Amino acid sequence: MVACTPDAIATPIPTLAISPIPPTNTPFPPTETPTPEPRLSPLDLTTATPQDEASRLSALVQADVQTRLEADELVEDVTIIPMRWEDSPTLGCESPTVPSANIRRVDGYWVLVTAGERIFDYHTNQGQLLVLCAIYTTRDMPVDVRQLIDPLAVELVALAQRRLANQFDILERRVKPIEITPYQWTDTSLGCPDPNQTYVDQVIKGYRLVMQVGEALYAFHTDSTRIATFMFANEGNNRGYPELGAPEGHHDLSHHGKSEDKQAKIAMINLYYVKKLAYFLDSLKSIREGESTVLDNSLIVYGSGISDGDRHNHDDLPILLAGTGGGRVKAGRHIKFPGETPLCNFYAWTQQQFGIQEDKFGDSKAVLKGLEG
Repeated sequence: MVACTPDAIATPIPTLAISPIPPTNTPFPPTETPTPEPRLSPLDLTTATPQDEASRLSALVQADVQTRLEADELVEDVTIIPMRWEDSPTLGCESPTVPSANIRRVDGYWVLVTAGERIFDYHTNQGQLLVLCAIYTTRDMPVDVRQLIDPLAVELVALAQRRLANQFDILERRVKPIEITPYQWTDTSLGCPDPNQTYVDQVIKGYRLVMQVGEALYAFHTDSTRIATFMFANEGNNRGYPELGAPEGHHDLSHHGKSEDKQAKIAMINLYYVKKLAYFLDSLKSIREGESTVLDNSLIVYGSGISDGDRHNHDDLPILLAGTGGGRVKAGRHIKFPGETPLCNFYAWTQQQFGIQEDKFGDSKAVLKGLEG
């Protein structure tokens, strides 16, 4: 996530639609009207939707949606949220953001239907009144709707809230999302170019977020595919591998007690996963990205927090780093670091390669040296 300003820190921006950055050939999203305050609040929520009621509502709403769909549109998702609406013929559609203790409210549901590139926004009570409040595109929708149907948007908003709350020493709830817009950036600057850096021209899917603190607005640009974590199984997993000739539980085998048979079976399991890793790395190497490959421009970490499962020791850890991170790493080496070097020293170095200029990560004592190309 990039704080989109010249000095790469969170600085107030003068308008909602653009940030004060140098001219770039990366276009900005079109100017949008600031989104109203979200209609969803803890006071409006009721209990979870019963399964039979959810099924009834889904069928009722989909029957109406089907009459409005184009020939190539299909219903892809239905989200149902218990609510208390204004007791009016529109169930609050005309004034969803006006809080007042004097307004009579009625229990009901908020139903969002995703179909193709459109979102259908329905309000309904617990009777037969069904009101279509609005139809949005998947790109242009209110912040509260986006946060209900897009889990990644929720995570990005939380990240921006934490960053600004920490910077200004305020509660996270005082940082409000004003805009969450999916966007395709045309180069690796993500629309926030640094005149001292060079960038690769490529289409990158991501988001533009605008957050509000008091009267000030802050813009963030982000991609959505920079970091991925994959765990084959949880650390206490005890599945067997009969197809490899190791039907015993993996965790049980790791406590081998120096048994040669158990150690041989652990070696077979390790070889199985390393072959999977090799296949993955070959796949990344086969994909061209600019003048290099996806593997060249990646940092892939494979390893374990324990070197010997029988003793549960945390030294001499087997860590493999693949890729060069766009030339940041000199590959093709085996490096043995001094004893008592925390693994988090390596993670502190890694976060800096992704633009997080912090010297501390977990129990790190320093930023690891010796990996650079």
